[in-house]
Amino acid sequence: AAVLTAKESQQLFGVPMARRSIQPVFLRIVNRHTSPMRLYLLDIDPHYYTPLEAAGINHFSVLKRLSASGIVAWYFLPFLFLLPLKAFTASWANRRMDACFREQALPLRPIPPGETAEGFVYTTLDAGKKTVNVFLAAAGSPGAGDG
Repeated sequence: AAVLTAKESQQLFGVPMARRSIQPVFLRIVNRHTSPMRLYLLDIDPHYYTPLEAAGINHFSVLKRLSASGIVAWYFLPFLFLLPLKAFTASWANRRMDACFREQALPLRPIPPGETAEGFVYTTLDAGKKTVNVFLAAAGSPGAGDG
């Protein structure tokens, strides 16, 4: 397991995830058993984020940005005609962000015997050291579909 720093996660994903209390953890799991194995994500973090949740929290919003500007936004009132273009580009960027977070995520399907799965799990931010508990179970065992 490798836990990214705030700076590393911003460089890789392009958004300040630590500001939104999200910490990506990279896992590489090799299944050396004779049966498919499944990862229990709740053991890593009971409040983990799915890739689309993590992306959604980091989405760009033109309205949020305007409301955060407060009185300064009145200065830009003459440029209001650009708002549809800004909304379109934010939507395009958000779709790309969704795809990036999904592509970088650890696949949640069972890991076949002799195969490797790797990717990020989006966890809640822990200050200081982060403990990562990885628990694997046979894919057909009771409770294996709970995570």
